[in-house]
Amino acid sequence: MMNEIELAPGADSFRLCNPPPFLACMNFASLEIFHEAGMDRVLEKQFLLTGYLEFLLKKNFAATEMTVITPEDHSQRGCQLSLIFHMDLHKVHSKLESSGVVVIFRSYNINDLSAKVALWW
Repeated sequence: MMNEIELAPGADSFRLCNPPPFLACMNFASLEIFHEAGMDRVLEKQFLLTGYLEFLLKKNFAATEMTVITPEDHSQRGCQLSLIFHMDLHKVHSKLESSGVVVIFRSYNINDLSAKVALWW
């Protein structure tokens, strides 16, 4: 056996042949929970939560303040909404985060909000 390794080019050189057992156990446990809950129920809840988030945003922000650019049809989107705000994003970001909403803040006028699916029903 040589004392050197020949890495694959690019990102492939960071692959793990065998994942650490502790991480594999956590991943397996998560998959078991999703299997028990059933993906149909998880997806149904995702659609409901994202729709409710969209409803609350449209209720609390005027159409002149915010535009939803994610498709309205729930079958064409996941649990993320991409929004264009026509106001100071720092104020929007602070207000949403103080309400417990997880926001990906970008330096331009688009924010991505996510209604993560909790596993309980």
